[in-house]
Amino acid sequence: MKKFFQVLGIVTLLLVGLYYIEECSGTKDQSEAVEDVQDDLEMEKSVHLKFKGVPIDGTLKEFISRMERKGFEHRSSYDSKERLVGDFAGIKQCMVYVETLDNRDLVSRIIVEFPKQERWEELFGNYKNLKSMLMEKYGNFSSCVERFQNSYIRTDEDRMRAVHMGE
Repeated sequence: MKKFFQVLGIVTLLLVGLYYIEECSGTKDQSEAVEDVQDDLEMEKSVHLKFKGVPIDGTLKEFISRMERKGFEHRSSYDSKERLVGDFAGIKQCMVYVETLDNRDLVSRIIVEFPKQERWEELFGNYKNLKSMLMEKYGNFSSCVERFQNSYIRTDEDRMRAVHMGE
């Protein structure tokens, strides 16, 4: 009986060993897949911000070139800043200013200037569309205050006057 348990123990060890070997070889394939996913995530992490699908990284010249391929037109250069024109958020002919870090040729800031609107309906319509797109992309705002500073606002002309005055 003692021999039976010894043989049973050896067979059990062999089975466990075979199972372990199969698991390890399967794990190796899985670990390679995990490494591939981790590499993809690392690449995604290195591109922390994008503008119009273009990574905000690299030199100013590289970024401008990518933006031109996206349909933006390079208009001017001045003091490590570039000015482009193109469509943004469904609004045509926006000015896009691209700036670099001080003393370094790395893109650090992008400013979008929307075309001037003369009518409240157009201005507020663009605002509502942009706000809606931002909420869809980033989720609801934790708080939002939308009011004019003065209570005399009654008409669209009043609203436009208040906007021009920064109210």
